[in-house]
Amino acid sequence: MKLKSALSIIYVACNLCAFFPLMVQAKSTTPIFYTVKASQPTNSYLYFQGNVQPISQHDVLAPIAGIVSSKINFTYGDKVKKGQYLFSVTPSGQENTYRQSLIAYLRAKSTYNTTITKFSGQDLLYKKGIISRNDYTQFKDNIVNEKLATQEAYYNLQGVVKKINSDQKVDTTILQNIENLSISDQKVYSELNRSFDEVKIYSPTDGIALLPKKESSSDSEGSSDPLHKDSVLKLNQVLLMVGDFSGLQVSVDVSEVSINKIRKGQPVMITGPAFPGITLQGNVTAISYQAKNDSSGSGLP
Repeated sequence: MKLKSALSIIYVACNLCAFFPLMVQAKSTTPIFYTVKASQPTNSYLYFQGNVQPISQHDVLAPIAGIVSSKINFTYGDKVKKGQYLFSVTPSGQENTYRQSLIAYLRAKSTYNTTITKFSGQDLLYKKGIISRNDYTQFKDNIVNEKLATQEAYYNLQGVVKKINSDQKVDTTILQNIENLSISDQKVYSELNRSFDEVKIYSPTDGIALLPKKESSSDSEGSSDPLHKDSVLKLNQVLLMVGDFSGLQVSVDVSEVSINKIRKGQPVMITGPAFPGITLQGNVTAISYQAKNDSSGSGLP
């Protein structure tokens, strides 16, 4: 009996060894050591092309339509200072616009004053029951409409005066004189024959004087012709740009394949043929949400 019991115990133990070999190995007293080496970070690069531009730029616009009447007091590509006199513009055709605006204002003002004078009579007739309530109400509405028309004509005249003249004090004096005029006043004729001085253009900030881009979409990459004496200007035409070269910026087109890899603040390295051997360090400052069609024909926005 004792022998049989011993054999049974050995048999069971062997079966346990067969089914659970890992449990037996885990009881080993010999330690196993593993060395983990930190992996090096991998960098990937994206390559784009663009034009280097000043970090900011200010457009100098023509306040009036006219002709450059003086010698240009700056050189393209050179520094200009804030408040520096650049050139002068003589108005062309603006004096006729001023006369038309002045006549329109005086006529509107005369009509309004006449209506106000008639209102006292209409008010008396209404109180006496001679005219109906509807006629009386309509007459009051006409007064409001003519008052609005007079104010609109004055604002148009004010805008014309500010565009023609560069001196704010002179603008205020002219408008005050006009407000005191009536269409029958003899001073109207001298006011209609008023001549305006040339408008002086000054630099809005410190920077480098640059040629503006051409207005035509087909020539957007080119620059317009330099200004010179007797150049003809249009209203709100970009005369020149004053660039701030305390820093640089580059705008690039990124396809939809790569745009999700771009994040604000990512480091950027810029090289160019104008500065060989030099790498400029920067970062992504803005990402446009507006997509456009690829001009290369790949079809990727």
